[in-house]
Amino acid sequence: RGFASVTFVQDVGIAGTWRQIRLNASLDNGPGQIPGGYEEIIWDDLTKRHVVVTDPVTGDPVTGNFTSLYTNTTLPAGDYLVTGQVLPELADEWPFPYLYGDDTEPENVRVMHRMNIDGTLFVPGTNPVYYFDKTINNGDGTFGNWATLFHADALTNAGLNYNEVSAIKPYPTNWDGNPTSLTGEAALLRPFISTIGNNWSIALVNGGNTNLPPCGAVDPADPNSAVRCEIVPEMNTGEGFRVTGTVSNRTLAPWVDDPITLQIDIDGNGLFIGQQETQFTSKPTQACSTCDAVYDYNFTWLSQYPAKTYGTRVDFTNSAYYFTGNTSTLSPTGAYINITVIGTTDFQMTSTPRLYRNTSTVIQAKLVDNSLQPV
Repeated sequence: RGFASVTFVQDVGIAGTWRQIRLNASLDNGPGQIPGGYEEIIWDDLTKRHVVVTDPVTGDPVTGNFTSLYTNTTLPAGDYLVTGQVLPELADEWPFPYLYGDDTEPENVRVMHRMNIDGTLFVPGTNPVYYFDKTINNGDGTFGNWATLFHADALTNAGLNYNEVSAIKPYPTNWDGNPTSLTGEAALLRPFISTIGNNWSIALVNGGNTNLPPCGAVDPADPNSAVRCEIVPEMNTGEGFRVTGTVSNRTLAPWVDDPITLQIDIDGNGLFIGQQETQFTSKPTQACSTCDAVYDYNFTWLSQYPAKTYGTRVDFTNSAYYFTGNTSTLSPTGAYINITVIGTTDFQMTSTPRLYRNTSTVIQAKLVDNSLQPV
């Protein structure tokens, strides 16, 4: 007669307790108070009745409002087979002794956990980063294109001339690292990018984030192009990056129980699948019991990686059992960023030519990139 709630409160692993609360419309709340409230109950197998749980210290019934008594089910993430049962033999009042029990059909249930993964990427500052500037006039009646931002101090310390390295880059800006120097559309980058020494520090995009870098079409010339909200760093073959971040659960408590992996979308299909695309896997670590749960990975673009843009993410190894975001918007977990890799080229002789006096010959060569793919 009324509302009842049953939840499983996990202790360690699959061990835990079932907690039940029910609405009691006649609950006495004292003189002058409207009756009714919630109470925690437990099954008494001796009397075949639910009884109200009492406080072990005061002996008073455990009652209160819904918020104070209700708990979320904390089953471990995974796939479960759930079967409902009606067991009349548990009760002795009429008509239960005269009824037969029954089971429901087994139902598959996937338990998922709300998690948060945040990250920061550190890359060398001698190459620019790309961002979308919606104010750029493309000269064809449309506005919006990708612009480049250079790290002024990193160029100076590397002996590079800004005017020379930026000559072939679209809509370049030489930034001194001061956030207030980012003006116009570039001012939207302030929460997401900074300079640390000779490196860029770039915030990764999380699926649950609502505050994002400027958004724009990947290819502004293509009306069907995908739209992304991101900062895209440029790196050279042979260079490496570092990615660090934190992992927490829905209450923002540090989470170290599940392994985290760094993955590179090598084939460019938008998926992160297989051993080849999984670079590192380990559980987050804590320096102290109250410290954040952190991960820290380093990766180098070796010569076998062709020049192109690679999707990069940090996520749970079993990401299908986790989600992120608030209660109205649920998204896949993971921290993401795209990285553009600039490769090298080389001429390779396909045959050894022989030259004789008063004769000519044809020299055959092929142009390949650093991954030995023909260009």
